[in-house]
Amino acid sequence: MPLPYARKVEGDIKLAMALGDPVTTQTTLSVLIDDFLKQYNKKDTNINTRLAWWDSQYGPIPISQFNQIYVLEGIKTLLNKGTRGKPLQPNTTNRFKANLSAVFNFAKDNGYDIVNPCSGIKGKPEGQGRRRVFTEKEKHSFLEAAKKSDWPQFYLFILMGFTCGARAGELQKLTWKDIDFNKKQAFCSDTKNGDDKYGCRGCEQGVIIAPKPPQAIPRSITTASMLAYIIVSKFADSLPLYRQEAIFKRLKIVISRANMSNWMLKVSELLQPYYRRLQYHLRLEQMIQADETTLRVIHDGRDNCPKSYMWVYQSGAYITPHPIVLAKPFDT
Repeated sequence: MPLPYARKVEGDIKLAMALGDPVTTQTTLSVLIDDFLKQYNKKDTNINTRLAWWDSQYGPIPISQFNQIYVLEGIKTLLNKGTRGKPLQPNTTNRFKANLSAVFNFAKDNGYDIVNPCSGIKGKPEGQGRRRVFTEKEKHSFLEAAKKSDWPQFYLFILMGFTCGARAGELQKLTWKDIDFNKKQAFCSDTKNGDDKYGCRGCEQGVIIAPKPPQAIPRSITTASMLAYIIVSKFADSLPLYRQEAIFKRLKIVISRANMSNWMLKVSELLQPYYRRLQYHLRLEQMIQADETTLRVIHDGRDNCPKSYMWVYQSGAYITPHPIVLAKPFDT
């Protein structure tokens, strides 16, 4: 931008100051940035750091006086010295400018009579970045080193990065409730651009944007497929929860038996309609077998842990094509 034009812009702003809105002439850049951040609710986690730099450099200046000269000066400082004495790349300085522009657009939307000083300033050309492909030997060495990390999930984190190419930020935010074991699929509900998606850039079919499916247990780290795996392992494969806990731990997955026990209690509530339906069909059978097992139940509100019974009901195995087995606890 030619210097005479910049001086003319500065002169026009000074003239507007003398005639303009007193609120605009008194509000500083620091105050405007604070107001902007109070209402900011998007996903850019670095915007606070970038705007804090603009505040430290130009915070006391009234926004009516803040013009393109200051913006260009700030960008030049970032390119030469950065925020900590180290030059920044053009793509990073472009984000600094974009964040500052968002602040002034916020001011205009809220009735401030100002011109956005970032308008008309072109972004710096951005490089394409370096492309570096790991060799198979390097991948193997990296994964072996990851297995020795004190963080149990580090190996899985690196493995997913190698196999699917997802952004590191997307992988860091994954929880077990985002994993579908049956479909071998991960669900990214917190992405850079704010769209929910299955898969990632490295997947064979690309990214599939989709609404998040309903969860069996809301706000839990588990999924329906994981719940099914734990329940089948316990009741069909005779694997107690403490053994499953040890198996998961061996796979670098930390899930306590207390969590799994709580999950099964919640699932039992979800399966009540199904249980009542099976109970209805069981009562229609010509023959029902029943047997009881005594057990002690602790912390059920009764004193001295009195004896309780677990009754098991079963339809005739050779009479019905679909045998039914139901269990029901009874107090003494």
